[in-house]
Amino acid sequence: MTSRHFQVAAIVLIVFNVVGTALSWTAHLSKPGTSNLHAVVNGTEFTGPIVFIAAWIVLVAMTWGRGRIATIGTVLMTVFAVLFSAGEISELFKSNIGVSTGKWDVILAATVAGLVIGATTVGLGAAVLMARLRRNTSEPAHSV
Repeated sequence: MTSRHFQVAAIVLIVFNVVGTALSWTAHLSKPGTSNLHAVVNGTEFTGPIVFIAAWIVLVAMTWGRGRIATIGTVLMTVFAVLFSAGEISELFKSNIGVSTGKWDVILAATVAGLVIGATTVGLGAAVLMARLRRNTSEPAHSV
């Protein structure tokens, strides 16, 4: 696995969250009475908070850097993907939040899709980090 695979997965996760948030607002896929501001702070039923999504964009941009900057971006984006995936798992155990059955089915399908994307991002991030660790530990120490 290469860093590019991880970057693509992370970008797909970001796009999924942006589109999912917009879909939640336009199709009213949230608990009745929930404000749009809720998505900024808490996310929607199947997406992360907008403030996190903004941070993810910065983290993915960092992965195009070199050395520690790229590693920090990869580590933090992988951690966020783990947290996002855990949130998606918890959503699968919720009961209908007061929307129609059809909307609830869309929410559940989107949650599963988000979980797949999040878990893929986690797996690829872990693979990239392990490869970097192996590469760094196999290099001979430089003497001063």
